[in-house]
Amino acid sequence: MKPGGWDDDYEEQPHSLDELLSDLERAHMIISEGLSETCDEELAAPLTIWGRETDGKSLLFQLLAELIHRKGQIAMLRGIYGDQGEATSRRKASKPVSSSSSSSRMT
Repeated sequence: MKPGGWDDDYEEQPHSLDELLSDLERAHMIISEGLSETCDEELAAPLTIWGRETDGKSLLFQLLAELIHRKGQIAMLRGIYGDQGEATSRRKASKPVSSSSSSSRMT
């Protein structure tokens, strides 16, 4: 089951960084809203999802861990490849000067 607005082949389609971040934020919002409307008894109730028995609390933690994991992957890729446009320019402009310059070498 895909969230509303997601195509069945979502994973196979290319998405921009902005689209991925927007989708992650939307997923976070959906989980947060659902959690605010849920009581302890509902979290403890058994349920079957993806052919597996679990409870709401375990499912919630699995979903949150997945969101954290995906945000970490995006942060890593941004660190390796940088952002597009202004953010990359700002980062390059604020990059500290190396302390191992040639004028500090002993001769």
